[in-house]
Amino acid sequence: MKHEERTSSRYLSWAIKSLSFASQFPGAVKISLITKTLFTAVSVLLVFQFFAFIGSYASDLLFSDQWDFYRPLILQKNFWETFSWQHGPHRQGIGLVVTQRLAEWTHFDARADAFAVGLALLLALGLALFLKYRLFGRITLYDLALPFLFLSLFQFEALVLVPNLSHGAMPILLMILYVLSLLIQKPWLRYSLLLVLNFMLIYTGFGVFMGIITLVLFAVEAYQRHRDHLPMAYSLIAFTVAVVSGLSFFIDYRFFQTAAICSSLEIKYIPQYPVFMSLMLANPVGWNLGWVGWLAYPLGGALLVLSGIVLFLCSRRLWKIGLYQDRAYLVIVILLGYSFLFCFNAAIGRSCLGLSAAQSSRYIPLLIPAFLALYFYLLRLHIKGRLPMVVLSIYVVLLSAGSLPLGIIDKAIMPYYSAKANWKACYVRYQNVRYCNEVTGFQPYPNADVLESELRYFKTQQLNIFMPQRK
Repeated sequence: MKHEERTSSRYLSWAIKSLSFASQFPGAVKISLITKTLFTAVSVLLVFQFFAFIGSYASDLLFSDQWDFYRPLILQKNFWETFSWQHGPHRQGIGLVVTQRLAEWTHFDARADAFAVGLALLLALGLALFLKYRLFGRITLYDLALPFLFLSLFQFEALVLVPNLSHGAMPILLMILYVLSLLIQKPWLRYSLLLVLNFMLIYTGFGVFMGIITLVLFAVEAYQRHRDHLPMAYSLIAFTVAVVSGLSFFIDYRFFQTAAICSSLEIKYIPQYPVFMSLMLANPVGWNLGWVGWLAYPLGGALLVLSGIVLFLCSRRLWKIGLYQDRAYLVIVILLGYSFLFCFNAAIGRSCLGLSAAQSSRYIPLLIPAFLALYFYLLRLHIKGRLPMVVLSIYVVLLSAGSLPLGIIDKAIMPYYSAKANWKACYVRYQNVRYCNEVTGFQPYPNADVLESELRYFKTQQLNIFMPQRK
C-alpha cells in the first residue's frame, strides 16, 4: 500500500507541473479533450492517493475521543438519543447515526470511520463541482482547486488519527447541500430544504453555526421583501421554524463542556483572537508554524484580511440588490460567514492553549468553506487581460500543497499509527490496560477503568480488535 501511495504521489507531482505549464496559455482553460483528460487524470490520482493514505494509516483501535463517540453505540441508544448525543460543546447529529449503522455492519471496525470521513469529503467534492458548474458554467483546469482542497492530506488528524464523521466531514457535506438549495427557484421547496438541512447542521458537530447563518438569511430576506413591498409570509414562517430549531438544540444541553483546561475569555487573550484566526486560515495551504516559521503570521493575516474584505463587499452588494439577485455572491457570503463564525469560536475557546493550537489539522475540513468561497469570488471577478488567469493559477498551486509528496504528513502520523499497533498487540496478549499503557508509553484513553470496561464488552461481543479473524 505504501508503494502504491508513493507511486501515485509521483504521478500527481507530474500532473501538478503539467497544470502549471498549461495554465500559461490563454486557451488552456477551454473545454477540450486535453482539458478533460488532464482534469480527470489529476482528480483520479488525488482520489487514489487520498484513500491509499486512509488505507495505510487507519487503525481499528479506537483512540482518544472515539471512545466517547462510541459510548451511545455500546449503550445501544435509540435514534434520537444518538442524534442528540453531546460531546464537548456540540452534538453529534446525523454523523453519529451513520457511524452507529457502520458499527453494526462492520462489528465496530474503527477503520470504517476513517473511510466514512473520506467518502463524505469525496461526496462533498462532487457536489461542490456541481455547484461550481451551476454558478459559473463549464469545468476548467482551474477547478482542480476543488479536489486539491477537499482531498488535502493536511487534514490527516480528521482522517485517520481521531476520525469522527460528525466533527467536520458531515457538516461540510450538509453545508454544500445547503448552498446548493439556495439555487432553487421555487420558494416553498427552497425554504423546506434549507430548514431541514439547517436542523441537521445545528445538531451535527460544528455545523451548529449554520443556525446563526440561517436566522440572518431569513431575517434579511424578510426585511428586503418588506422593503420591496413583496409578500413576507414564507420568509417569516421560515424564520420562525429556524428559531424553534435553534432553541431545540438547548434542550437538556450541558453548558461549559470543553476539552480546554483553561479559559480564553480572560482579557489578556482577546488581542490574540485575530492572530489565532489567521493561523487557522494559514494551515490548509501548508503555512504551518512548524514548517514556515514566523511567515505563517503575515501570510495567515493576509488571508484573514482578504476574506474579511470579500465578505464585506459581497454582503454590501446583496444588501443593496437583494439576496437572490446574485446567487454566486449569496453562496460566497454563506460559506465565508460560516468560516468566520467557526474561527472566531475556536479563538474564544482555544487561545489560552497557545497559538500553535490554531493549526490543529482536525480544523482543516471546517475551513474548506472559506477557501471554496474565495475561489468562487476569484471566478466572479470581472477583470480583463491575463491577470485572472495568473491569480487563479497561483491559487490552484497553493491549494495543491496538501497533495504533494512532502513526507511531512507521514512523519506526523506514523508515531501514532505505530503506537496504536503496539498497544493493540499488547492488550490482545495481556488483557491489561494499565500494563500496556506503561509498557508502550501510550494511552488510547485517559481513563483506564472506563477503557478496561469497554474493551471487556468488545471481547464478550467479539467486536473491534476481538473479531475472530483478527485474533
